[in-house]
Amino acid sequence: MKVVFPFTTTFFFSLILSGCQLEASDHSKLFADPARLVRISWDTPERRENGESLYAYEIEGYEIKYRKMTDQHYQYRTLWASDYDGLIEETAVSVAGGGSYEFAVAVFDGDGLYSQYSDAVIVTLD
Repeated sequence: MKVVFPFTTTFFFSLILSGCQLEASDHSKLFADPARLVRISWDTPERRENGESLYAYEIEGYEIKYRKMTDQHYQYRTLWASDYDGLIEETAVSVAGGGSYEFAVAVFDGDGLYSQYSDAVIVTLD
């Protein structure tokens, strides 16, 4: 069971988990197959919603949810800080084909407390 604890995060699309901002860009033209890569990046959040500091060493990882706008269900990808030697501020997500996709990011700490998801960012691929 996931415990939700709001963090102040900001992602720009970059996306924003109050403190995290998410950015996305289409790198699909680099590849010949129908799968597309969307690079997303964000700023590491520094505060929780209650105003307390959130230190980088407290961040266990990020959860990215995304879907094609015509799909009902989201797909999820978890990035663990330990797999990236700590700080994570970007990743590439593979999506199938063109269309509009929605991305949002949440951060979670070592106690398993999750932020709210950032505001969704929509990317349209040709």
